[in-house]
Amino acid sequence: MEGMSFARRDLFFAFLRELLRFHREAPAGGSEPVRDHMRAVARELESVLRSDPAHHPPEPRAKPVCRHLPRLLECDHGGPTADALRAFGRLAPLLRWRWGYADTPEHLKPAFAYAEVLGPHGPVAAEHMVAGVVLLAPDTLYPDHFHQGITESYICLGGAVSRNDDGACAPGSLLFIPPDMVHRLATGPEAPCLLAYAWTGPPQDLASPRMAFA
Repeated sequence: MEGMSFARRDLFFAFLRELLRFHREAPAGGSEPVRDHMRAVARELESVLRSDPAHHPPEPRAKPVCRHLPRLLECDHGGPTADALRAFGRLAPLLRWRWGYADTPEHLKPAFAYAEVLGPHGPVAAEHMVAGVVLLAPDTLYPDHFHQGITESYICLGGAVSRNDDGACAPGSLLFIPPDMVHRLATGPEAPCLLAYAWTGPPQDLASPRMAFA
């Protein structure tokens, strides 16, 4: 991988392998759209992991919400996402955390950030998918937003989160969001939440996603 040492590449690939394992093995219930999305994510991850995509890694950069990471990484209860959380812990120092919005409200800046792992502009290059992580502080409401033309899913790696008051998503659970669906995320007052996200959609939408609150 051009611009990235083999040691660093292995850390990115180890985390992506955990995401692949989840999308291969996790149940989709009776939902065909969820099953199709998980298959699409697994196919793209398999393709990337078989190849050697060239991309330069970003300069690592933290955001205020990263102060919650040690608490999440210390809570290893051997659950369904334990291996993914350990792989993320080894990768975390290499990530560049962002807000992604030109007009991020001041009250949200200490409460969330995301880091891209794979995508058209990611540390690991991919044309047909974007993947990364989102970190939410305790007692955070991530406002209504949507992704034009993009299908999204979240895997809860640690903590818990709710979407649109639909119920709680605990470690090992998957939230599915079809294109253009307005959604918000909320955490409780007790703990932060770490989510792994995956986007699929037209390459032009993935390369230049609309990042705006609804």
